[in-house]
Amino acid sequence: QYLICVSKIFTTYLKQGWIKEAPSLPYQEVTTDNSRRCFRFDLDENKNVTIDEEAEIYQWCEAWGSKYLELKMLIQLGVNTGMRKGEILAMQCNWLNFRNGTISLPAAYTKAKKNRTVTMNDTVKTIMRYFMVNRIGTQKAIKSHYPAFFARDRKSNGTHIWTEGKICKYFNHVREKMGLQNDPNFTFHSSRHTHITRLLEGDGVNKGVPPHIVMAWVGHAKIETTMLYVTQRDDLIAGCASVISNHPATVRNNIPEASTN
Repeated sequence: QYLICVSKIFTTYLKQGWIKEAPSLPYQEVTTDNSRRCFRFDLDENKNVTIDEEAEIYQWCEAWGSKYLELKMLIQLGVNTGMRKGEILAMQCNWLNFRNGTISLPAAYTKAKKNRTVTMNDTVKTIMRYFMVNRIGTQKAIKSHYPAFFARDRKSNGTHIWTEGKICKYFNHVREKMGLQNDPNFTFHSSRHTHITRLLEGDGVNKGVPPHIVMAWVGHAKIETTMLYVTQRDDLIAGCASVISNHPATVRNNIPEASTN
């Protein structure tokens, strides 16, 4: 993490023209995130749910209560909007328009440095009303209802202050209870991966959203980033066999079963 900070410093120096070349740092060769790990969900042949990691997370949060209930809502924001935790925490009240049902993310706060508009479903609206209460303007949209535990955190009328570090800390507690503490790719960011994967999959009735639309929706700078979510889903790739087998032209021209005589 320290090396990541140092790397960003050198990147800034390069952009400002203060240096001509940045050093190569070791972490850059080993921490590339290619996992695209989402919350797993699976059904058996009888449509019975066999794996539902998202539901299990929520069960632990509800059992522990207090700030974990807010963690649950933050995860739901990630799953329902695809927003990164930095974008969620940066939200200001005036970015939200409940009449139009939208959240307008300024370019300065997005990874791709482009303006992005996120549409709110009913779940997101309910969650944001909970966090915002009656606050307006440039005030932070995400404000906890629970008291801060440490004196150093009592900067906002004594209430808990959500930061990226605290989200990770609370999420890791839940991950440990789920027995996934040794899975480094299972993180809060998996909520965003889940959002993108479900868009590409579809809901079983409606087809998945085309990758170029998903790219614009979630704020990817390149289509190649979006396509990684397709190429790393073995179940989606395996479905290609079924699609080609069921195509009317394939069915019409299928070769009869070979004779055993």
